[in-house]
Amino acid sequence: MRTVFEPSRAAGIVMAPPSKSLSHRAVLSALLSHGTSRIENTVLSDDLEAMFEAAAVLGAETGKEGKTLTLTGIGGHLPEGDLVLNARESGSMMRFLIPLMWLRNGRTEILGTPRLLRRPQTVYEDIAKDQGLKLEIKQDRIVLEGRLKPGIFNVRGDISSQFITGLLFALPLLDQDSTIRFTTRVESFPYMELTRWFLKDFGVTSSMVPAGLYVPGNQHFRASDALIEGDWSQAAYLESFNVIGGDVSVEGLSDYSYQGDRIFRTLFKQLENKHPEIDLTDTPDLGPVLFAAAAVLNGSHFTGTHRLVYKESNRMNAMKEELAKFGVVMEVTEDDVTVFPAEVHTPAVPVNSHSDHRVAMALSLILSVTGGIMEEAETVKKSFPDFFDVIQSLGIKVSMEE
Repeated sequence: MRTVFEPSRAAGIVMAPPSKSLSHRAVLSALLSHGTSRIENTVLSDDLEAMFEAAAVLGAETGKEGKTLTLTGIGGHLPEGDLVLNARESGSMMRFLIPLMWLRNGRTEILGTPRLLRRPQTVYEDIAKDQGLKLEIKQDRIVLEGRLKPGIFNVRGDISSQFITGLLFALPLLDQDSTIRFTTRVESFPYMELTRWFLKDFGVTSSMVPAGLYVPGNQHFRASDALIEGDWSQAAYLESFNVIGGDVSVEGLSDYSYQGDRIFRTLFKQLENKHPEIDLTDTPDLGPVLFAAAAVLNGSHFTGTHRLVYKESNRMNAMKEELAKFGVVMEVTEDDVTVFPAEVHTPAVPVNSHSDHRVAMALSLILSVTGGIMEEAETVKKSFPDFFDVIQSLGIKVSMEE
């Protein structure tokens, strides 16, 4: 799908879309619970739909009415035998499920796109080696087999907090206690805390200990109703129009949220300074929109960017390539990015999303200034299916072409 933008200004009040991160955690918690859970305020993006379908394959009774999902869980009793699950392009789903599939008797295949399968699984590969488990990564799937054992898990925290979240779902179901010992600083630390906070509502606890987490075994997930709060990360892509003179207010966000991306308003304010320094270690999903905003403001130097390589695209290189079409120079090294200020102009050729939902949303910010065409815009379905409808309702002149 191509989108055609005309220069325009965004203004108005909109509701934040539901948090994708919390929705994933809610579906998985409900799957593992005794009883029926209701999850309210959800939107079945491609990623969440993949997780919801997987819950049904794993034995949950599922239903959907409007924005409410219902799941009658399996009480921690994962089905036996060979199973095939489809993660599509969802890195969260794949990494959350891998440790759980090592609790089953049987072989599990988790399908995914080639780009998804290129994302590192280093932490789980180390665990598989230590415990004699099978983890075979192929071009279009991961093959898993074996039984996870409790104990001490030495985990790098500088690749993705998703590995820690996956273990926090699986380890409580083992028959003995375990400890997750961090061998590096935990990056995206707020996402780990988001998981721990959310699991408490479903009766599962863990505790911080020196250099790690203590996870008691023999725990049981209990059904709980959940109201999914607004997504601070997605809200950033809407309020980004304010840095170029818009007047957008996003409602439905909790100021007490554990979502680390709630810092975006502070970071946007910093971009008003002359070439500020911004650390993305804990908020990598804000990278693309901050790069775009810096391009039309005063430029910026970003650190802690190395994990942007392993997203739906290599987000540093993708944004560098696309910003160049607007006349913006962006320098990229292994763990930092410099965006130089520029007089942005209408790109002479279409820009491309690189099949990355956050790149597509970030490029929309600059296209609202310059006008132009974006290709592969349908990728927003991964996390924010009605993104273009929403910005259109705010006054951005954008039309969609098949």
